[in-house]
Amino acid sequence: MRWVQAALHGGIVVAGLAILGPAPAHSARWHGGIVAGVTAASFRTPVTPGFGPLLAPTGGLRAEYDWPRVALVLEVVYSERGARRGESFADGSTTAGDWPRDDALSTYRLGYVDVPVLLKVALPSGEGGPPSPGGAGAYVVFGPSFGFSTGGRYYPPHWSRDARTIDDLRPIDLGITGGLGAAFPPGNGAVGFELRYTEGLKSPFIREWDSDDRNRSFSLRLFFLRS
Repeated sequence: MRWVQAALHGGIVVAGLAILGPAPAHSARWHGGIVAGVTAASFRTPVTPGFGPLLAPTGGLRAEYDWPRVALVLEVVYSERGARRGESFADGSTTAGDWPRDDALSTYRLGYVDVPVLLKVALPSGEGGPPSPGGAGAYVVFGPSFGFSTGGRYYPPHWSRDARTIDDLRPIDLGITGGLGAAFPPGNGAVGFELRYTEGLKSPFIREWDSDDRNRSFSLRLFFLRS
């Protein structure tokens, strides 16, 4: 059932392109550039509460194919997901939830090469007309994201800092992404920013007892595209 849902969500982009049909050469074009930002990641889990955010940089390449009102956005970026969690002290006390001491935090770091395939829809401008995604204006983005795992590490609390490899990760973390952004053309291209939320459709772990866990993350991204 979850894979059916993933297929339906992934079909949003395909359906959008089918509705648009082939675009004339003069009305659509590719833009390429770079994107970088910061991600705040955690686990969405009903079983083990107390996970806090993990902050990590993200960055890579971005391309857009513009139509008059929408655009197809493709990215290849490296990002980290995971979480931080308070652990119990020897006397049985715990820091879960209030984070008073850094030496009581354990950290999960999961690396991914993310390939989001997003539909970018321009919001109406102040004059009532929709701006071009390649020009200035606000917009929304949504679509599937494919995270190809590069491995993971678990870092225990400060009193036992021997990290260990997480060897039961799924090779692909399929998720759904949505967000808001704005672009400002400086002349020969466009600069802009986006705030996105991404949530995995399945647990990133193969082990059965973590089957209800999900990756989730907020990210703030800045990008530059050349015309």
